[in-house]
Amino acid sequence: MPPLDNGLFAGQRGGYGSSPSTGVPRRDQKKLMPVEELKDIVRRELAQAIGAENGQLANERMQAMTYYQGGEFADPPPGQNRSKVVMLTVLETVEWVLPALLRIFTASDTIAELAPIRTTMTPPPTPPGAPPPLDPEEAARQATEYVNHVFNVDNPGFLILHDWFKDGLLQKLGWLKRWWSEEQIRETNTFTGLTADEYQAKLQDRGPDASATVEILEETSYPAPTLSGMGEDAPNPLAAAGLGTGPQPPQGAAFAPAGGVAAALPGAPPPRPMLYDCKLRVTRKQGRIMIRNVPPEEVLFSRRATRDNIPFLCHRQPETRTQLLQQGYDEECLDRISWSDSEDYNSERLQRYAPDDDMPSTNDRTDKPMRMIWVEENYIQADYDGDGLAELLKVTTVDNAAVILTKNGKPDIEEVDEVPFNFLCPVPMPHKLVGMSVADLVMDLQRIKSTLIRQMLDNLYLTNNPRHLVVEAAATDETYDDLLTSRPGGLVRVRSADGVTPLLTPFVAEKAQGLVEYMDQTAEVRTGISRHNQGLDPDALNKTATGVSLIQQAAAQRVELIARIYAFSVERMVRGVLGLIRKHAQQERIIRVSGGPLQTDPAQWKNDMTVSVNVGLGTGNRDQILSHLMALLNLQQQIVTAQGGLAGPLVYAKNVYDTVAKISTNAGFKSNFAVTDPTVPPPPSVTGPPAPPKPDPQAAQMQAMAQMEMQLQQQKAQTDGQLNQQKAAHQQQLSQQKAQQEMAINVQQAEHQRGLDAEKLRQQFALAQQKAQNDLEIERVRAANDLEIERLKAQNAAELEMHRASLQAATAPPESF
Repeated sequence: MPPLDNGLFAGQRGGYGSSPSTGVPRRDQKKLMPVEELKDIVRRELAQAIGAENGQLANERMQAMTYYQGGEFADPPPGQNRSKVVMLTVLETVEWVLPALLRIFTASDTIAELAPIRTTMTPPPTPPGAPPPLDPEEAARQATEYVNHVFNVDNPGFLILHDWFKDGLLQKLGWLKRWWSEEQIRETNTFTGLTADEYQAKLQDRGPDASATVEILEETSYPAPTLSGMGEDAPNPLAAAGLGTGPQPPQGAAFAPAGGVAAALPGAPPPRPMLYDCKLRVTRKQGRIMIRNVPPEEVLFSRRATRDNIPFLCHRQPETRTQLLQQGYDEECLDRISWSDSEDYNSERLQRYAPDDDMPSTNDRTDKPMRMIWVEENYIQADYDGDGLAELLKVTTVDNAAVILTKNGKPDIEEVDEVPFNFLCPVPMPHKLVGMSVADLVMDLQRIKSTLIRQMLDNLYLTNNPRHLVVEAAATDETYDDLLTSRPGGLVRVRSADGVTPLLTPFVAEKAQGLVEYMDQTAEVRTGISRHNQGLDPDALNKTATGVSLIQQAAAQRVELIARIYAFSVERMVRGVLGLIRKHAQQERIIRVSGGPLQTDPAQWKNDMTVSVNVGLGTGNRDQILSHLMALLNLQQQIVTAQGGLAGPLVYAKNVYDTVAKISTNAGFKSNFAVTDPTVPPPPSVTGPPAPPKPDPQAAQMQAMAQMEMQLQQQKAQTDGQLNQQKAAHQQQLSQQKAQQEMAINVQQAEHQRGLDAEKLRQQFALAQQKAQNDLEIERVRAANDLEIERLKAQNAAELEMHRASLQAATAPPESF
């Protein structure tokens, strides 16, 4: 089975039977595979898939991310006071390769060109009533502009390429997903001061596709405020200006009162116009082509996968319960899902967010509508319809295929024609999907180089702060403390001068510099990133410019090889976007290009239009391209001189125009203003003065209508002037009233503040008096306590003396007579 353009796999169709009435193939519902059997197949594929957590591929990607971030490693573990420096070889290599690749693909605004392949086959006849198909060249040009607009304008094209390329350089495989998204967009807007016509226009606005629904959340109506100096029943100039809801002149009738505004309002005054404040919720469907990067840890694929065929692929991504309900999944099915946050703590996700302080948990919301559910979008080949041939199916499951989500009570099992994923690998391996990353080429060099630099620093530390030999007989109690406290000019106290001698460590760090240089050369050979590409080498001053140029070209070959490999993946991505446009974006659309607006209609493109995608339009140095173009322009000038003009047969005006246009594009200008395309007719100002207009029989009528319109404009200007004057007077009166009110408020605040200050002083005086009384009482009590303590001490002393005398009398020996 040959692969499709996406480079992954495609299902085979068949076994449907046909309807006797229409002849359209239909599926026989009796032959469908049981859902439980399909669920078991998906579950077994998930259990054996590559890329799962704690697998070999996941651990290698996590190790590469650790090296890129400069995470500390130890082999052997460094001891106390030992260097822990980590050289960022992986980061330097990835960040130097990435700009070169992005320059190749983004130096031009056109990431790819689609050109038709000419055939000698006669095109099929156009059906009656259908528009004729576009010329293949014009269709290819429109497709080129449309695809590049979708990639660069509808989606952040540069950032997509940056993340896609970087994932491949760092984590072996970079994944990209593209799909047609139809989402329900809900917008809540608040409007104030709307007239009746404006309010009705907001309610009837259904969007460009007339599919939006408008819901009124809040609504308030009120009469328009009267102007200053006019009564309730006075004529309102706003109503005279056409803002009211009263009777209006019939459409097409001339409105030119002879007496100005007053004459336009005869009889009773019209009612005041109504204004509306409202809050509206607009719900509409939005369809667009989405292109997004996919984290590598979210993609699982079969162990049998190759670059041309992936029997099984799963995209595991977090989505909220609200998002799943908006996508049409049944609420009863979502209620049966057990909620857990174990997927949030994937080792690769944690490593990616390791430099951050916050835990990258997606399940920090516990409210039911915002709970995150990890949904598994499985693409698998299986004979679901029982016709004996395996079809490509998309099965949406959760919890390792324990539950298949349902829509309208039916399992979400859909037969698709392709997998909306594209991958790239910078160092592919034949006959397998997973190759090597650029990080894999230099991770061992980073470890070796870090170890060498650590040893060199340790040697330098020991040289500047050597160990010492201490004779115990010459050491004092302070000798060891003085030696452990190392400081410039510090003293070491000993009993004898020769009691402490330094144990010198020879400085051998310069001998390791050659090995470090060898590691750098090895990295240049493996990756193609040379110091000549990163900056001027001091030794290059003694080399010729030609030699340095040859070294740069040889080093750039590896980067160019990676670019050529990436070009195949970008080509498949562009073909996939073109396929989405053909399937879903069939409406006419006007896009903005460098030459102005371009109206595209994908429905007029031929369905069998075969294109070739030319990727890498920005390759090469601009200075080199400019030198080649200038040489070509000089050659054309010589040929034009030899043939005596631009009439051929070798060089025509169009050839010279194309060369100059390429020079302008290479210089970075989006429009060509140097020369004019000879195939385009010149503007009218160049061909001479315009011809006089033909006499129009309705000129008099048109002139009369113009005069009437001028009168209407003058009357409107007069009305606007009066309205502006009245508004200014009303605004001035409001300002005066506001100033008077503020002055009165300030006076009241000052009086209130004075009362508060007086009350505060009274309270402070009362508190001071109470505090003085408390202090006197405390002193009196303290003096009484001191007297009592002194009395008790004297009493205790007397009793102690009496007790001591009695003890002495009792223990004294009896007198002998």
